[in-house]
Amino acid sequence: MQISIVLQNLGHGGVRDSEGERRDRWPLILERLADAAPDVLLLNECNHWDENGFMRLGRAARDLGLEALPLSPSRSGYATAMLYRREKLGPWRFWNPDFSDEFTHGMAIAGFDVGLPSLLTVGVAHITPMSKIKAVIEAETFAIRGYRAGPFGVLGADFNHPPFGSLASPEAMLTYNVARRFKDPLGDPPRVPNTDVAQIMAENGYVDAMVHLYGKTRNDRLLGRTGKSDRIDWILVTSPVAPALVNGRILDTPAEAANHNGVAATLDTDLINVENLWNYG
Repeated sequence: MQISIVLQNLGHGGVRDSEGERRDRWPLILERLADAAPDVLLLNECNHWDENGFMRLGRAARDLGLEALPLSPSRSGYATAMLYRREKLGPWRFWNPDFSDEFTHGMAIAGFDVGLPSLLTVGVAHITPMSKIKAVIEAETFAIRGYRAGPFGVLGADFNHPPFGSLASPEAMLTYNVARRFKDPLGDPPRVPNTDVAQIMAENGYVDAMVHLYGKTRNDRLLGRTGKSDRIDWILVTSPVAPALVNGRILDTPAEAANHNGVAATLDTDLINVENLWNYG
């Protein structure tokens, strides 16, 4: 079975553009997401989606033909959301936002029975841009939660930090982002990316989906920036799931949909490694 995973930062709930003008960008976001045909949709910055009886979350579910899990608790109001295609994944087996209130912007995981020896865990988070120290702590928690049901995990987040092999452009960053995304922020120019978050995820057995697919295809577009200055939105999978990655792309049209590009990755569950998993608990 093939499952399409899509990650998108909405940008202030899809209501405000980068210049602060209040307008509804959902029609443009919908165009982008509908083209990707997600079976699981992971959303960041669901600002104000908990108002008016979850109207915006319900609209997204109806427009995309998906079912929505509850918004994650968020201290900042920048909640995360997860929607899924019930006809393909069946009913969710667990929904767990534990520890979400320890994140600045929220985190949650869900479990689905897709015919594996244990449930497939899918997680969504938005790692803080406020502190490089707290970002590492949030990443550690997120990494552990991805193993909540066993060795088969998929995580998507705006990590707000560069991955390995970063092509960051400090001249396109706000000063406070330079201070957190580089080891030498006072350099002229800064040259050493701060990959501490990427290191944490790798140490916990996660594989960067776009890097893995690039290794198979040599398609440079897979490594395109998702933010204005760097590739900060990632889909990660646990090592047993990595062989199942069969396709991926960066979602960048319509360009006005959001201030982040989306990320899409397709898994073929028949290719997941279910052997020799003794060290995953």
